[in-house]
Amino acid sequence: MRFVFEKYIAELKTNAWDLLLTAYFILHLQISTVSNYKSISIVVKVVSTVMLAILCFVDMRKHNYSFATTKLLTKENRLFLFTMATLIVIPLLSLAYSYNYSYGISKYFLIIANTIPTIITFYYLLSTLNENRVRAFLFSLSVLVLVSSFIVISLKPFTYDSNYAVNFSRWSHVIFGRFIGISSLIFLCCYLFTKKKNNHYLIIAVISLVSLVISEFRAGLISIIALISFLMIYHAVTKTFSKKKIIALSFLLAFVTGVGIVVPIFSDDSRMESLVKNFTDDNHVDGAVNARELGYLYSIESIVSRPLLGVGFGGFYSKEVAKEVYEIKYPHNIFLEIGCELGVPILLIFSVILFSAFRFQYQFHPSIFFIFLFTLLLAQFSKDLPSQVQLLIGLAFLGKLHLRDPIEQAE
Repeated sequence: MRFVFEKYIAELKTNAWDLLLTAYFILHLQISTVSNYKSISIVVKVVSTVMLAILCFVDMRKHNYSFATTKLLTKENRLFLFTMATLIVIPLLSLAYSYNYSYGISKYFLIIANTIPTIITFYYLLSTLNENRVRAFLFSLSVLVLVSSFIVISLKPFTYDSNYAVNFSRWSHVIFGRFIGISSLIFLCCYLFTKKKNNHYLIIAVISLVSLVISEFRAGLISIIALISFLMIYHAVTKTFSKKKIIALSFLLAFVTGVGIVVPIFSDDSRMESLVKNFTDDNHVDGAVNARELGYLYSIESIVSRPLLGVGFGGFYSKEVAKEVYEIKYPHNIFLEIGCELGVPILLIFSVILFSAFRFQYQFHPSIFFIFLFTLLLAQFSKDLPSQVQLLIGLAFLGKLHLRDPIEQAE
């Protein structure tokens, strides 16, 4: 392990710029997942986007890139450009009849100032991808994973019954859980799909999963179990992985299922026990789960009663739509949110676009498909459309990208 990092550090001494760019992009993604609309949160997200744009501009000048290099504004990128235009135009038009115009404006502002620029930035990074940048990304991610995991394992700095706080001892289990869950899948896929000696990827994946278990991020635990299962099904069909790697994958599935799900169910005051009791004990109340259940129900009722246009962007956050749980602000499910606020026709268009993006991701490399599939599963349980950046950057694959295999570059 030490040899691996010494090797990376030696190589990255001459590649400091890519290290800075990729590390900042990772941090920016985490900032972009914050889904409250306090003034300070909006300002931080906008400033982060501006900083990312500056870094990309410097990168373009440094490497003599241009829009022509990325082929962004070309006919072969029609689907990608149509998708970006849809994200800009449809929510804007829906504000005219939104049940909560002021909140809709806030959501729309972040779509324009944060979500779309981040998607386009990811498209740029993919268009200019090379071996040095892949290695820099994996190094940056591994450092962030190891440092944050050390803190989590040592301190468990989560408070589950309060809002976000700028406090070292009060982390958001949702933001951290999303980050560490995606990271675990990235390193697990690097381990599974690369051919050279790569046990260090497995070690980082295991550390990530331990941190995910400690975070008690229920949606992440359930989703990671589903993804590991999908990877095993994928192997059963394609015979891609070695016997050693399948054994490792089976161990990880057993570990996350046992330690992350089964054991906590029988432990007093665990979040997983609370989830199970919510469905088995009529006297038990899990506030987060109950609010989502009602939010899902009222979203469906709204879709049925207003299928064509919805209630407008931000309209779910109203007593007319969400009734007694209106303060959750959004349905915590990306499909229900789009259907409820923008209407069934837009939901169908979005679903087709998303399916196309996943198809292109799979064609590019199966590992990319599995990583973004994880973000799609998470999008069924938390966050709203502007903050689903980890999923929506995958729309960049709708563009015509001429890239080498990223797994091959990671070897």
